[in-house]
Amino acid sequence: MPPCGLAGTHLEPYLAVLCIAFLAGIFTAELLTPTAVVSVLGTLPVILAAWTMSGRLAGIVFAAALVELSGSLVLEPASRPTLVLVGLAAVALAILTRVYARSLADLVANPQTGKSAQPSAGVVVRGAPITFEGCPRALTRREQEVAYLAARGFTAAEIGERLHIGHRTVETHLAGVYGKLMIRSRRELIRMAAAPPKPSM
Repeated sequence: MPPCGLAGTHLEPYLAVLCIAFLAGIFTAELLTPTAVVSVLGTLPVILAAWTMSGRLAGIVFAAALVELSGSLVLEPASRPTLVLVGLAAVALAILTRVYARSLADLVANPQTGKSAQPSAGVVVRGAPITFEGCPRALTRREQEVAYLAARGFTAAEIGERLHIGHRTVETHLAGVYGKLMIRSRRELIRMAAAPPKPSM
């Protein structure tokens, strides 16, 4: 699974629900076995969310994990020191995984630079319009900005916030990008952005 590979896809919400259900199962197991620290298994869905999801849904999974851990701390006073250590380790792993996933996603989407490219809140893409192999029409400046952020795993809401435009406007620009590039999904856009340019003859 590529870093931030499910961001913006139709599978992302399902995985988020699955991760939260897994955390609820861990909490139930923690209640049924008060002498064993089952909460350590909560690290798995948190790492999965940090690696594959957009910031918003990964944050929801992180919040569910914190609720699960807080409940375990309240209900199991004898295991509190171990639970605190497990929680701190899970937070550290989640942060490291998220930072690495975002950096790697940026690097994969922008291989020419050889370094991670952090989009800014203003104009993201400058210079000549971006063209893709087989694209009959060039993307507008705004379409380039939206495509640039979408290919790096940002959700429509996050793109709108960075570019100071509405969520629906982002979706409209993405539809235009998809039409011009003759693709149907964000996954294909990410794949196109990650593909090395073909050498000219």
